[in-house]
Amino acid sequence: MQVFATGLAATARVTSDRPSSSQPAIMLLSSDSTGGQAKSSIRDDELLALIRSGDEGAFEVLFRAHAIALRAFALEYVKSRDIAVEVVHDVFLRIWERRERLEIRESFKAYIYRATRNRALDVVKRSALEQRYVEESMLRWKSGLRYDEIAELMGTSTKTVENQMTRALRELRARLAPYL
Repeated sequence: MQVFATGLAATARVTSDRPSSSQPAIMLLSSDSTGGQAKSSIRDDELLALIRSGDEGAFEVLFRAHAIALRAFALEYVKSRDIAVEVVHDVFLRIWERRERLEIRESFKAYIYRATRNRALDVVKRSALEQRYVEESMLRWKSGLRYDEIAELMGTSTKTVENQMTRALRELRARLAPYL
């Protein structure tokens, strides 16, 4: 797999020629003073140290080294390629936002996969909740049920149904406002 850092005079290539390390080395190719290419091997933990100091190029190299595999991993949970991409972007965005205080106690690979799984599960859970609220709102209008009847059907309180209907109506008004 090849990874390229744009915007900087560096190109990175993920290699697996380091038998002593469980993580792949990333080969950085940068122009030297003679116009040639100088090679240096850098691991995830070294990239993280650079990222902590605000090095955007190191962040991009780390992202490109892991993004494709993480997207495939997230896809197992969310079942949508677009959402899987969003999950991976969210995880890396959080890493960038928290870069100065980021503490990784195990390998970066273990950390990033756990973070991706957790974010994907959050998305799945949120989607299920949204679907449930849509079903509650449709019961009101499609079947003409009262809030107490919906609450009984859904196994929740009448107040919860009222709150969700209020939220649904507010959201509907907000989304339709440009068309009215």
